[in-house]
Amino acid sequence: MPRRVRTNRLQRNHNRNRPNRCRCLFFICVAALVILFMPEVYREWKRSQQEALNLDFSADVFLDPGYFQLDYEEMEREFKIYVYKDRDLDKHYLLPRQITRNALKVDMFFKNLKESRFYTEDDDEAHLFLIPIETHRMQGESFEKMASLVQDHVEGLISRYKYWNRTQGADHFFVNCHEIGVIATKGLPLLEKAIQVVCASRNALEFMPHKDIVLPAEELQPNMVNDINRFGDFCSCNVAPFHAACITEAILEGCVPVVSLSNHDVPFSDTLDWTKFSAIVSSKKDYFTATGIEGENFTKLHDNLKKVQKHFKWNSPPVKFDAFHMIMYKLWMRTHY
Repeated sequence: MPRRVRTNRLQRNHNRNRPNRCRCLFFICVAALVILFMPEVYREWKRSQQEALNLDFSADVFLDPGYFQLDYEEMEREFKIYVYKDRDLDKHYLLPRQITRNALKVDMFFKNLKESRFYTEDDDEAHLFLIPIETHRMQGESFEKMASLVQDHVEGLISRYKYWNRTQGADHFFVNCHEIGVIATKGLPLLEKAIQVVCASRNALEFMPHKDIVLPAEELQPNMVNDINRFGDFCSCNVAPFHAACITEAILEGCVPVVSLSNHDVPFSDTLDWTKFSAIVSSKKDYFTATGIEGENFTKLHDNLKKVQKHFKWNSPPVKFDAFHMIMYKLWMRTHY
């Protein structure tokens, strides 16, 4: 083959491969830029996310703020709750004769859940399942009769749906703020593993702090009975029939609560550092002797008290870090530990 022909053929092959080489060089350059700048872009995005979170977050009132922030962010991204659709008990629900604290709290919880991103109608993506029993709305012949209806309803759900069998009820929860629920739970050993969300520990057959959760009170209406024993800038709830509601009311009113951390009705005691915004006592007899805190120490307590008020307030629709989200956080943690 003549030399000129071979040269022309080599030149054509070289020209044909040039676009491929250019594309390869382009992708190599892009990959190099991504590797070079992506960590910085990611850090900047993470920093902006953290700054947005910190706008509403007061680290100094939490037991472990770093741990809380990481879990809270994960919860907001991933947590889903499925609510059973069966409404067999609806015909037994009537508006309470009197608007009560319990009715306000439970109604607000159900309303917030439906308004939130945590609610899902896809049972396959759910982390927890809610049995929607509204015992505070039930009226009938007797508590025992109503409790029997609740038992039959729950047993029917368990037999008809597959969800219960995954964990024998450990990934289920129900809200109870009435004696009907206590009686019904007593007759249903199947519910022992389920999470109880209650208005007060006395609303649980056997309250287990590592599993069960107390709802903070809805912001109370002015015409409701005030259970607070107020002395100066401190509020004691040791004789109140609704201890958790009384504590929440004191906080929302800006009164430093006097509490015993051994009391199961202290909301979020495993999340918030109550020593930073309340007067801690060891026994009931000390409740009225906790007023010796003054000066700079009291100022710090009261400043922190204002920071935690958002965690005890209910909103519609719910907002970041409010009472509803704090309950969601506790439920989310129950699915992990």
